[in-house]
Amino acid sequence: MPISRREFLMLSAAAGGVWGLPVRAAETQIVGGSAFGSYWRLTLGQDVDPAPLVRDIEAIVIRIDQQMSPFRSTTDVSRFNASRGTDWHPVSADVRAVAGAAQQIFALSGGGFDPGVGPTVGRYGFGPIKGERRGAFESLELREDAMRKGDPALTLDLCGIAKGYALDLMASGLVAHGVVDFHLELGGEVFASGYHPGGRPWRTAVEAPEITHILALDGKAVATSGDGVNGFAAGGRRYGHIIDPASDSPATGSVASVSVVADTACAADAWATALMALRLERGAALAQAQGLPALFQVRDGGGLRAIPVGGLETHVVGELAS
Repeated sequence: MPISRREFLMLSAAAGGVWGLPVRAAETQIVGGSAFGSYWRLTLGQDVDPAPLVRDIEAIVIRIDQQMSPFRSTTDVSRFNASRGTDWHPVSADVRAVAGAAQQIFALSGGGFDPGVGPTVGRYGFGPIKGERRGAFESLELREDAMRKGDPALTLDLCGIAKGYALDLMASGLVAHGVVDFHLELGGEVFASGYHPGGRPWRTAVEAPEITHILALDGKAVATSGDGVNGFAAGGRRYGHIIDPASDSPATGSVASVSVVADTACAADAWATALMALRLERGAALAQAQGLPALFQVRDGGGLRAIPVGGLETHVVGELAS
């Protein structure tokens, strides 16, 4: 069902090729701000007072950044990384929840999603964690209010999942305020709920070669991982910030990006990272086995080819011709 690009007001080309496409913009209002070195943007009906929503969203951004950023030496995660023992470290409920979700996806992905690769991310210039990767993520132990290292060399980099968790908190906060119809973006990740004021589902575009897929996301999130933004070319090879834990180096191969639809942004964020790290054959097979709607963008000759798997088609409501 091709749709002309002229029918849409393009809000922005967000990181990873995902962006909102609200039409009849006079019926909506858009508010936003900065977050985690990127942006957040909320689109909702004109009848909603955005002031308390903005305050809550900005408070969540500050809270998660102060708890989990590896760029700040005072966060729970940085203090945990700086320790070289195996004692229990008190952590916030947020850090406990994110670390627990990371453990689940680590197990389900066969190690494709591994928050222990922070030193490798840093070695290639994409993060602040220094040194060699020596600690095993499997050694992480959690309890209600604390975590500890079974391996004293372990460091954690939760950047591949924390943004999605923050987006979920933002969405939950909107619902707590009684707002059920909204389209919320955080640095290229999207969570949508309910309907556009025009009476149709919110539409989110995942850019692909030749045909851009338009998704309807009611109570769903979509996240993208790729090497197009955080990456560089050297010696005829493309280096991205997504690390293959098995080789302890940037994921290489034909996959340029992976977009994943999930019930939560936390899951979509982590799974997109895992599938990108696992490359096309293993990643697509895992997405199919897990029933994860995903779109792989694969380099093919001089261009890109889109490969949808895991039932992505059930979320596609239209297409934009290039």
